[in-house]
Amino acid sequence: MAKQILNKPKVNLLIRDIMKKKGVSSEQLAQMLGVTIGAVQTKLRGNITLNALYDIAQALDCEIADFFPVPQGYKHWTQVNESIETRKETYFCPKCGTKFQVND
Repeated sequence: MAKQILNKPKVNLLIRDIMKKKGVSSEQLAQMLGVTIGAVQTKLRGNITLNALYDIAQALDCEIADFFPVPQGYKHWTQVNESIETRKETYFCPKCGTKFQVND
């Protein structure tokens, strides 16, 4: 599989997309973070630190991982968790052969 290079502008676009989905404007995010709107806009345009990503994720009630694109052929971690939680194992009774399932 080809190595995927993280495209920095995509991170910023994904943050803006989450803001839009949650109905949070730049002004509101600035208020949540306790910074000026100019500071928010600067973070969303340029290099963004891990600490800033953490603060924004906390303000938007999401995970830092939500700000990064999922490469084609992979699943977002929440989809993996859901499939693990719903997985059932099938067993057979050795005496009667009855089939039963056990949830993890």
